[in-house]
Amino acid sequence: MTKVQFLSGLKTIGSNIADVWTDSARIIFDYGVVNDSETGELADWDKTQVETAVLISHLHIDHTGSLHTVPKDVPIYMSRESYELYQKLVEIGEEPALIDAKEIDATVYPLDYDEAFTIGDMTITTKKSDHDIKGASAFFIETPDMKIIYSGDVRLSGNHPQNVFDWLADAKEFEADLLLIESTAYSFDEEEVDEEKESEPEKKLEITEEELYEKWEELLETNKESIVFLNTYIRDLERLRNLSKRAKQLGRKVVIEPIYAKLLDEVADYQDSYVLKELDTEEKYKSRWINLETIIENPGEHVLQNSYLNRLFMEEFDQGIYAHSNGEPLGEYDPRYTSLMEELETNHFVFEKMGASGHATKDNLVKIAKEVNAKITIPWHGFNPEKMMTALAEAGVNSYLPERDVVYSKERINK
Repeated sequence: MTKVQFLSGLKTIGSNIADVWTDSARIIFDYGVVNDSETGELADWDKTQVETAVLISHLHIDHTGSLHTVPKDVPIYMSRESYELYQKLVEIGEEPALIDAKEIDATVYPLDYDEAFTIGDMTITTKKSDHDIKGASAFFIETPDMKIIYSGDVRLSGNHPQNVFDWLADAKEFEADLLLIESTAYSFDEEEVDEEKESEPEKKLEITEEELYEKWEELLETNKESIVFLNTYIRDLERLRNLSKRAKQLGRKVVIEPIYAKLLDEVADYQDSYVLKELDTEEKYKSRWINLETIIENPGEHVLQNSYLNRLFMEEFDQGIYAHSNGEPLGEYDPRYTSLMEELETNHFVFEKMGASGHATKDNLVKIAKEVNAKITIPWHGFNPEKMMTALAEAGVNSYLPERDVVYSKERINK
């Protein structure tokens, strides 16, 4: 008999960890930092001796931040695209998701999309999805008596909505007993949104990636004489590549930090950016150097990719535009955010929110759940999953809100 247990993430954004057991196998997904438990406990690795594996839907820290605790003999699986990105992040010191700088001891293995593999008596198939990071996946899991779909973090407003539509088509034939789906969009009420606050995710849910690129072009066109700083999340390489392409079309040279150059070159296959000379201490990109003096002399001809670590380069300019595109610090909950706002004001930089969400809107979450048409849908990965449960009920979708650490059989969920 298949059993499912939810270890974390039922009423938080991220940190979602669940395990699925059978008589001969156990899988756990994802494996972020537990922040909704008084004890902070993770999976008990000693309570079962069956074949065990960890599945990772994508490489965001809230889904990978506890991988350093996985025993050495437990394999970790992720999509091949995620695996390739993982290897590069390790090289530059951005992965594993560090907790006190501890390394991952377990071995990571790549999975090809749509190719089934087995863990004991379970069959798992990785489906290509769309989120704001390369390699995002959904998982189809079949046990002797249960079929489960885990959506991972998902959206229909990104660069590759067809990926989602494709696995939704497969889901109809799969006929899942259980769908685990994120509920991030239901975490925030629309009336609570302040348009001036970057930390309000609901506003970001309203803009698509393509609309973001159009907004970016408008920003560059209306600020032709000003330097534009761009702060993107280092793992969202597709956005940085696309923003760089649009800037180049408008005659701007995009100058980036060396570790961003490495990832763009080797993961996103984009080599048309320049590298800031002052930061390339190992002189790996000499043929693509632009120095800070050149940018200061010709601010309107450049975009300077600028992580929080290097934000004080703004002191070299009289004024400028700071485009914040989901880079760190993301919002007001991070103490660094207040410092950043103060430094922008001091240096006469105008803050421009240039973000778009990796998460589906409320309507699209319900649409996805209806398309899957599982016997039971469980919303999690959100502060208010009960609100999504209400919306699902109104749409005719059966849903259930489990409790942490309770072991569920199919029969118990269906009661």
